[in-house]
Amino acid sequence: MQRFIHAHGLRQGRINVWHPSSRRTLPTRFGTQGMSFQQVRFRGFSDASGNSEEPPVVPICLRTLSPRSLSPEDYVDLSDSTALVLDPTASASPHPIHMGHSVPSITYGLRMHPTASSIPGAPQYTPFPVNTRGFFYYYKDHEIPFGGSLRFRVTQKPNLGLFLHGQDLLTEYGTVWEMPLLLFANLERYALLKTILHRDGLIEPDFSARYANILGQANDGYSDPYSQLVYRCGQAFYVDLTRPHQRIYVTTGQVCYCMTPRDVFLPYNELFDDPRLAAVKASVTQRWPFKAGVLICRLERPIRESTVVVRVLRIVEPVRTIENLAEATETVDLPIITRERLKVEGEYHRPFNGKPGTAAAAVQNYLVRTQHKRLKRFLSKAQNLNSPRSAGAALTAAIPLGN
Repeated sequence: MQRFIHAHGLRQGRINVWHPSSRRTLPTRFGTQGMSFQQVRFRGFSDASGNSEEPPVVPICLRTLSPRSLSPEDYVDLSDSTALVLDPTASASPHPIHMGHSVPSITYGLRMHPTASSIPGAPQYTPFPVNTRGFFYYYKDHEIPFGGSLRFRVTQKPNLGLFLHGQDLLTEYGTVWEMPLLLFANLERYALLKTILHRDGLIEPDFSARYANILGQANDGYSDPYSQLVYRCGQAFYVDLTRPHQRIYVTTGQVCYCMTPRDVFLPYNELFDDPRLAAVKASVTQRWPFKAGVLICRLERPIRESTVVVRVLRIVEPVRTIENLAEATETVDLPIITRERLKVEGEYHRPFNGKPGTAAAAVQNYLVRTQHKRLKRFLSKAQNLNSPRSAGAALTAAIPLGN
């Protein structure tokens, strides 16, 4: 292990070792015999130049991301830490490791520092919460070949039996924590993750070539590995009303559309497809009437309609508006009600009402078409069971809370 640590440019020094059979933290030295590398935890990551970073960093060697191939040695404890993915086969590192955008680190997420101005502050990568213990694995979407993601299954013991009954790590807002494949497959610092996925047979060998177009759109310079991707109706996502330019990517196999809170909560965005309204757009888009609020939402296709609407599943943080702007700016109907669809003057708000040929129109057509296929598949399965009760359950699953 000592040779491996030096090969990656890490300094020798005191570290902490987490032992799975007890909750104590024992001081030790590099080169401890009998310890798996996953159990070594750096308190105060330091590189060859002596620079130190917080929070603590846990180096991990990912053998596999296939749930079928996991073993107790793949168990990691990321409590109040970030993960550093290293290649156990690497003989040397050309440069000392510095924490930054070029390092294959995995964190709990990206948070923007609030500022007094309307300009977002510097981003801050946040550590995983306490009791984040378990296994990294790849979630494979069997309907959408590009819809997989890296996830973390929480178990309090390195027992693979608990993996099957465990729960995926959640974000602070209650959605599943994940790193979508489309957002890290093109990043050089995560090349090792893609290599493991190829080796495990979890993605096709020609994945990057086949989806080159959408990979380029998803990595538009504004996204990061923790951005949200939506592939279908019914998939939950969170909206932070303090960030009007928050980017939520809705994607098909060919198009990746960037949806923002402005699309979801302001009814005029589709008008800006007309270039004659450029001057209006410049003045109107400066207005944002919300000052607080976090909501969990999902896209839905109303029965017998070829459009997509938004339902609010849960209000995580109360919605607050700026009084003078809320009165002067047209928004969806207020107050926002949990488990209700967003409306404008009593009619469903449609966030993808773009002109034919636009990315918004393409995404809406894709969501409508795939939802229709899912409904037919569910109903066909229910009919094979020859049970009215099963048919009702299938309909509910295909169109949750539909009306």
